Amino acid sequence: MGEKEFYTTIGRKISELRQSSGVTQSELAQKIGVSQGFIGSIEKGDKLSLSRLQQILDILGYEFNFQEKKTSLMSA
Repeated sequence: MGEKEFYTTIGRKISELRQSSGVTQSELAQKIGVSQGFIGSIEKGDKLSLSRLQQILDILGYEFNFQEKKTSLMSA
């Protein structure tokens, strides 16, 4: 996965979580102190810092969830 695809995927997920939480772009922007346009650009795939991502997830009531990928070193 390339960098652009990564941020596009993150942006789509933020949009889904925001909408399922019943929060508008404007409300989210106000809560984290940025413009609505900034939220829109993130949701379209612009870069964001991990600290900003964490802030957004906290407001929406979600957290990072890194699941361990189980692979065998011997199967390579």
